[in-house]
Formats: sequence, C-alpha cells, structure tokens
Amino acid sequence: MPGHPYGIARQQQLSLRQNRIFSRVEKHREVIICFRLRLPAGFSNGHEGTILLQAAPFHGSNMACHARSDRLVLALVMRKGVQKIYKEVAATYETVNHILTLGLDIIWRKKAVREVALKENQKWLDVCCGTGEMTRNLDERAPASTCVVSVDFSPAMLSVARQKQFKKKILFVQADVGTLPFPDDSFDLLTISFSTRNLNLTPREMQRHLVEFSRILKPEGCFLNLETSQPASLILRKGFHFYIRSLVPFIGRLISGSKAGYKYLAFTVPRFYRPEDFTKMLLRNGFRNVRHRRLFGGIAAIHLAVKPGSDPDHSIKY
Repeated sequence: MPGHPYGIARQQQLSLRQNRIFSRVEKHREVIICFRLRLPAGFSNGHEGTILLQAAPFHGSNMACHARSDRLVLALVMRKGVQKIYKEVAATYETVNHILTLGLDIIWRKKAVREVALKENQKWLDVCCGTGEMTRNLDERAPASTCVVSVDFSPAMLSVARQKQFKKKILFVQADVGTLPFPDDSFDLLTISFSTRNLNLTPREMQRHLVEFSRILKPEGCFLNLETSQPASLILRKGFHFYIRSLVPFIGRLISGSKAGYKYLAFTVPRFYRPEDFTKMLLRNGFRNVRHRRLFGGIAAIHLAVKPGSDPDHSIKY
C-alpha cells in the first residue's frame, strides 16, 4: 500500500496473524510490556499490531492479557520476576503504602475485617498476606479459639510478616495461591487485600483463582476481598488513574529504591474491575450473597461473598 501513512515497513510490522498476538522481547534480562491495538482503517481484518509501551525488569515467559474495551493490554509476567519485585520493596512496603494512600489503607483493612461475623472454633486464611497487615487485623479480631493461617509466595514479604507481634501463633505458609496446599472445605473465612489485581493476568486466570478459593472454603464459608477499584465518577477516575500512573511510580521509587515495583503497581491498578463487574464475576464462579461496598468514592472496594450453603450471619452488615 504505497503512500499509506504508516509506510510499508510499518505495515509489515503490523501484519501479524491474530493467533500470534504476543510480542516478547528480552534484552538485558528485561521483558517489554506491549499494547495490542486494533488495526487502523486500511489494514485487513485478522491482523494485530504491537507497539512498545514501557520496559520493566520482569524475567521469564508467562504471557497474559487483559481485556479492556477494544484494546488488550499485554503483559509478560513471570513468577520469579514478581518475586524479585517484592524482594526489592519488602522492607519499605508498608511505609510506601501508607504514604501513597494517606493512611487510608490502614482504615480500610480494619473496616473490611469488621464486616465479618465472628464465631468460635473457626479457621481463617489470609492469602497473598504480604507483610502481614491484614493478618494482624484478623489476629486482633479473632476469638481465642480461631486459627489464623497466612499464605504468600514471596519469602521476603513473609520474613517481614513473621517479625510482627501477634496475640496468637500465626501459621505462615509459602505457597502459590493458584494451587493452595490445603484440602477441600478447610476454612471458614478467606481474605485477600490489595493483591487480587495481581492475580488478574487474564479474566480466565482470575476465575481460576476464585475457583481455588471456593475449593478450600467450607460450605457457608466467606470470601472477603479488599482491593483498589474504579470510581464511578469520570473525573475522580481520571484523577485517580493520573495519580497512579504519574506520581505513584515516582514516590514509590524515591522511598523504596525500586523502579519496577511501582511501575507494576501503576500497570495493574487501572485495569482491575469496577465493583459491579467483580460482583458478577464472583456470582459466575459459584459464590452467593455477594455484596460490595465502595470506599472513598470507589477508589477501593470491599466484596464479601459466601460459598453455597450460606448462613445469613455472613452477610455484609451495612
């Protein structure tokens, strides 16, 4: 197509088969994050193009995509790469989070835990526990007879968590939350805070993790999710995304020294679901009595869901 504004070389670059939508580039042990875009007018259907978005030190080859309107954001993410990121930020993780949220993350965790009905002789599981902040809130609220278990796949984050003071003995387990090392129907409560978006490599991957969470919950068991979300107000949403993409990487790098860690955060936050959409996903994956509560205009949200065979005592107390 002589004279096309993209030029012949550009046309050749964009002429990729649709089933080869991923562009993987490794140079100096860096993986390039790319956008997959629908082709502009003038290009035949069934072809996809990739353009460079940014570079981040993610090592390895696990590929994933996020659906977002008519764009798919592609990320090449490797477990070891994410572990490397958390190793870099573990020592300053809580400090940075408190600064970036102006301390609201502390309030939100306490608020989330207060939504859970308390019963004796239960087993609670905190997945993706990180440095143990949610675990500490669970520990403070749990009855004496309740057993609390915390899981994370990052040794560095677990090391920080183990140094905290708890009322009761907490069992810390290093494991992948996609394949949890527990029998079916093991726990009465499963919590996750500010980590669900990291499991959302694709909608299918998110669903796979929800199925795994349901598997280890007992009938009538509760799933409690606290995560960043998408404000309903367009102005607030645009401002929130600008803050996440522009200021968060700078502030995070300034305090933690990790350039990649907070670029990763800026990449995942704007792509997580609206509260209503995550509610629908929970319902589609077998949970019932799903409720959500927006926090601070919707920049975060609490979801509470129940595995079938539910007890009304587990409903969110609005």
